[in-house]
Parts: sequence; C-alpha cells; structure tokens
Amino acid sequence: MFPAIGYAGVNAITPSTNYINRNNGWAHVNRLSKDIGEVTLKFVQPRDFYACFEYRTDGDTSQASGTNYNTDITDGLYPYFCLSTISSITKTIQANEYVEIRMVFGGERDERFDWTKFVVLPIPDTTAPDVKITAPTTYLLSGIVEIWGSIVDDNPHHYWLVVVNSEGSKVAGPGTVNETNSLTDVSLWSWESIKKKNLLRVLRVNSDISNFGTFAV
Repeated sequence: MFPAIGYAGVNAITPSTNYINRNNGWAHVNRLSKDIGEVTLKFVQPRDFYACFEYRTDGDTSQASGTNYNTDITDGLYPYFCLSTISSITKTIQANEYVEIRMVFGGERDERFDWTKFVVLPIPDTTAPDVKITAPTTYLLSGIVEIWGSIVDDNPHHYWLVVVNSEGSKVAGPGTVNETNSLTDVSLWSWESIKKKNLLRVLRVNSDISNFGTFAV
C-alpha cells in the first residue's frame, strides 16, 4: 500500500482527509501500484453504509457534468461509484500525469474529503526532437570548440551530445544540456578538440536512449 502524493485541505465542507479516514477505519482509498499512464487504486468501505467516490484525471474539469449531490459542491458532478456495504473494489484508472479522488456525498459527513492526488508514471516521449547543429561548420577544428544548435521538442527536458568520428567511434561526450524550453541557435556544449582533419564528422543529439537524431556538419 502506498500513500497519495497530495492530501486535500480540511474545511467545513470536507472536514476529513483520505489519510485521516484510513487511520480512523473510515472509507478511504489505497494506491496499490502505479504504472506508465495508469494507477491501480483500492476503494475501501469498512462500515455498513454508503460511501461514494468521485474521480477525475489530470485536473480536467471538463469531466464534470450535472449538479453534484452535495449542494455545497459547486464544480459539478464527476464520474463516481459507491460502496453500500462493508466491501472494497479495485480499479485501474488511466491518466497522463495523475488521478484525483474525492468523497463529498454519501455516508457520514465527518469523513468527507476533497480531491486527493495519486500520480502515474509518465508516458515516455518517443518522438525525436527536431535538431540542427549550426556551428561549427568546418571539418578542421582545434582548441576549444563551441557547439551551437537549435532543438525543437514538444517535451523539452535534457539532451546528450556526442561527437563521433567518420568510423562512428565516440571522440568526446556525452555533453549534457538541461532545458525545459526549445532552443534556437544557442551554445549547447564546449568541446576541447584535437586538430585533425575530418575528426568532427557527426554530432549525435539524444533525448532518450531510443530517441535521437544524427546530423552531419
């Protein structure tokens, strides 16, 4: 059993939390496992009356429809299910980043809790970035070489630059670039080269082991 990563605040409408409920032996949710793009949750009602759980994914408020059964809740009614007796149910819910659960109607008022977040493992980005090396533009290099380039990526994060020779053997690197935004013609890495013709033949830019572009200069 794993805890949620985010607990809701306590107020007059939701006077409890999932954590408090679990400790008190009240209706609650346990995370059994998380995987890529999904989380498996166990919903538990240890007492013999209704407990109703709403859920949504990635904070998407468009998943709400209609009026909530609790008139104090003004953001609508989300998909839900109820346990009416001493029982439990396990559900796997898919999401890009996280799943949220709340309990705001059914059962005892003092055990109601607001949105509580359970993360999933992120879906891997398998689309190679659009990369262009803009400098150097010559094969004959010496001294400290500034490698410039542009990287366009829908999910910028970090990249490894590797210099290989004409036979494909690594000469230098990897140099690491950490960015959360796409880059346009900027200095990516400084490399201390050896003066030798045709040494710099290919720059390989990787954002993931299986996700790279190779570019001749």
